[in-house]
Amino acid sequence: MTKIKYYHQNCEGANVAFYPILGVHACSLQLKIKAGSWYEPDTSWGAFHLLEHLISGSSTARFKTHRQLELFLEKNGLKYDMSTGGSSVNFSILFTEKSLDSALEILEQIIFQPIFSTPDINRELLIIDREHSQKWSNVTYNYAQSLHNHLFGLNHPYSRDGMGQTDYIKNLSLSYLINLHSRYFVSPNISVGVSGPLDHSTLFSKLTKIFSRYPGTPSTLSIKPITTVTSPYYFSSPSAKSTDLKMIWLMPGADSFELKEFVILSLVKYLFTATDNSIFYRHLRFRLNLVYSIYIYLAYFPTACFLDIGTNIESSSFTKVNSEIIRLLNDFVARPISSRAYNLGLTNLHLGSLLDYSSVTGIAYKLVGDLFWEGGVTSLEDYYHVCSQITELDVRRFLETIISRPPVYSFMVPPNTLPLL
Repeated sequence: MTKIKYYHQNCEGANVAFYPILGVHACSLQLKIKAGSWYEPDTSWGAFHLLEHLISGSSTARFKTHRQLELFLEKNGLKYDMSTGGSSVNFSILFTEKSLDSALEILEQIIFQPIFSTPDINRELLIIDREHSQKWSNVTYNYAQSLHNHLFGLNHPYSRDGMGQTDYIKNLSLSYLINLHSRYFVSPNISVGVSGPLDHSTLFSKLTKIFSRYPGTPSTLSIKPITTVTSPYYFSSPSAKSTDLKMIWLMPGADSFELKEFVILSLVKYLFTATDNSIFYRHLRFRLNLVYSIYIYLAYFPTACFLDIGTNIESSSFTKVNSEIIRLLNDFVARPISSRAYNLGLTNLHLGSLLDYSSVTGIAYKLVGDLFWEGGVTSLEDYYHVCSQITELDVRRFLETIISRPPVYSFMVPPNTLPLL
């Protein structure tokens, strides 16, 4: 196997990783900042979402109008984007090797030198109001939000959407937003992943020069413990024609996991739901005709994670579907996995890991994710080594610890549906 070479360096507080890829002209830079709704007060959030809008839609120290910035992007063939979530504010830019300096100029201007005013705030508040209306008119978002409130508690950081509350952000002052930017948009809060046909020493030198101008104190985050729930959750939707079922097992937080546990959970997901030949599909769809599709969703948070088995059913079949899922899980942990199925699962994970390196954006995204959450990069060699050390017994034992507790049931049902539990 060819060793994949990447470079990793601390650039004046910012954590940066670079993977060179030859034979292309495209480059991608992905940047994450430790800022977002998790870092806001207990009952009110949305300031970072507003700040993201202001940063990406206003002027900067160099570009006196946003129109000037847009013309610079067009002239140099640059495409950038920003987003805000709970754990981070995110910036990405696509460029060619010849436009590296222009791309880094945009990074510095947008991330560190934005200039915004009260009229800018008023404009973006109107846009965010439209954004809120669009999002919360979607029943899927409403269901997901209310379910997270049930699992984690109202106003818990993990229950917060990145957009925030319009009533709160309408009262934020210009000085508050400027101070928020100055406090959080500093080099020690930043992780960067870059990929493309660049020289690593030149790249690190240029980034070090930029980040040296913006020192600061790294953000700290204290997440209060969640209160474990056991009661089922019901969400009534007039648009529902049948029942969406979720069986959710809460797990320890991702901060307590090693790479081994993440690999095991990925194997479990593959073996149960990845193909028509997987355990759930083979039995629940093709043998018993109880479901059309079924999935496993893995949600990772620093101090709490969950494994969610979801499907759509007729309410009258709930008892049968539930008992079959529980039976299949218990049978899995009780009997050795066949060598053929286990090796197919490992092969699938290996191929999936290679796909992370199939594009400059995919590579940069993986690098910044590793840096942001783990502080370093997990190489393919490290990943393959961990995979080779895991046995089928390890997989079964770990899943057994998860399903040893009853799941939390969640139902999205048509109006007037009787409780299923």
